[in-house]
Amino acid sequence: MEAFVQKENYDDSRLVIQLSGKIDAQNAKETFRKVDEIRAQCPDGELVLDLGGLAYISSSGLRGLLKIRQNESKPVSLVSVQKDVVDIFGATGFTKLFVVTPAPREISVDGLEVIGKGSNGTLYRDDEQVIKVYPEDADVSVIMREDDASKAVLLLGLPVVISYDVVKVGNCYGTVMESIVTDSLAHTLRDHPERYDELSDEYTALYSKIHHTKAGNDNFLYVKDIYRKYILDCADWYEQEELSRLIDLVDGLPDGDVFLHGDFHGGNIMLGDEGLLMIDMADVSYGHPVFDLINTAVTQRLLLALNAPLAEQNTGMGGEMITKLWRKTLASVFPGKSQEELDRIDQILYRLSILKMAVGPVVSRKMPEEVLKFDVQMARTELIPYIDELLREKDVFDGI
Repeated sequence: MEAFVQKENYDDSRLVIQLSGKIDAQNAKETFRKVDEIRAQCPDGELVLDLGGLAYISSSGLRGLLKIRQNESKPVSLVSVQKDVVDIFGATGFTKLFVVTPAPREISVDGLEVIGKGSNGTLYRDDEQVIKVYPEDADVSVIMREDDASKAVLLLGLPVVISYDVVKVGNCYGTVMESIVTDSLAHTLRDHPERYDELSDEYTALYSKIHHTKAGNDNFLYVKDIYRKYILDCADWYEQEELSRLIDLVDGLPDGDVFLHGDFHGGNIMLGDEGLLMIDMADVSYGHPVFDLINTAVTQRLLLALNAPLAEQNTGMGGEMITKLWRKTLASVFPGKSQEELDRIDQILYRLSILKMAVGPVVSRKMPEEVLKFDVQMARTELIPYIDELLREKDVFDGI
């Protein structure tokens, strides 16, 4: 059996390289040469080796791993390690040199109630636990990043659901969460509209709380840096002048240092024993609240206008409830504004939300090509020509 090396995921905080097959005396040198080559191209952040497909490793392979560890300034994580390989690591003392995470146990969600569904996964519940199942194309690095972010958010004093186990559900990864969750806000509003006043007040209060929580530290990326990287990574889709204009927009929006959820809507808010709890920490960052408003507007304003059934699927709410909650959110974020002023802000955010579509070729790269072409064309016709006008209007976001 051969050994296979593949770069699985890379961002500014983590490089994940997948090793599979069998590493022995015949292929160890070439295997780790490829690992070194990938690392040289992506030198920043923590190194994670996904060994989910590795069936065997010889002493030559162990020496290769040891050299990698010696070259790294931070601990190296070995994840999804099969039992036979875990036993080898244990017998040789490698569990003291690396952060070793065994392969996840396998479970089934057949017959379980779905309590939430979005682009980053589906939530299931039984009598004892809540299970989030990620899309089939999500790799282990996505789960690690979200788990790290959830713990960092908890330390900020914000209400968040914490996972305590990684599992496999068929071909997908999943996480097992605290059983304090009863249902999503979206489903509760759908099934119990009489609770709208109570729960929408809690929802907007939580939206306000996170945007008054300082988060400018090493645990979170700066939202403008994230968008700049997304834009530059779209170089194959835009002319250079178009890329420059999109960066002008990001740079021209207000700066800030508060926590940003990145995808705040009713489907990502859970009802817990002691109030509302956030899930889906995959896109958290810090910056100015306008960027969270932009992301919320993507599903509650832009997507609802372009594809109402998809917006309803992503949020778990009907169109009327999505609009009602969005309008209440605006009134809460901009207190004292007249309806005419709120309508103007709504139009500004509608156009600004196209920024998320503009970087679709990066953030949604696995979508069909025709969808990505539509996103780019939307940015070309409905966003880029209006950037100067939008930046002249940015004062409406002062003080939020």
